[in-house]
Amino acid sequence: MRAQWSSSSACIKREHCRFARCMPTNDSTAYRRELLARAFLVGSAFGLGWTPCVGPILAVILTFAATESTVSKGVGLLAVYALGLALPFLATAVSIEGFLLFYARFRRHLHKVEIASGAVMIAVGILVFNGRLIVLNGWLNNVPFFRWIAERFL
Repeated sequence: MRAQWSSSSACIKREHCRFARCMPTNDSTAYRRELLARAFLVGSAFGLGWTPCVGPILAVILTFAATESTVSKGVGLLAVYALGLALPFLATAVSIEGFLLFYARFRRHLHKVEIASGAVMIAVGILVFNGRLIVLNGWLNNVPFFRWIAERFL
């Protein structure tokens, strides 16, 4: 039995998908309404979760764009922001099967990544609290890639 949803160019067979219970089995109107309601709820939760992250950054980018000397420079800033926001989603949409395979392998390391990220956040918080964040800036300036970015864009 083949699923009705297609991923990339080929359909996923239900018996090979561990998420088979999430895949459609019929075309009933009630099912479509339920699917739309679930999509709306997931999208709403996603939007509410991202608002605190995207809002302040977008406000800063809009402020920078408004104070640029030319409209094209402001549009360039907004375009780079939009591209940075969209690229992860586009990459995931294009290669969802590969992403799911990678995630299945990477999931066992996720706790280590969370611990490392927490340690970095605590370290940066301590630097900010003590007014020593400039130390991190000095260290990153010694990395050629970050120096090139600073010289090119700042």
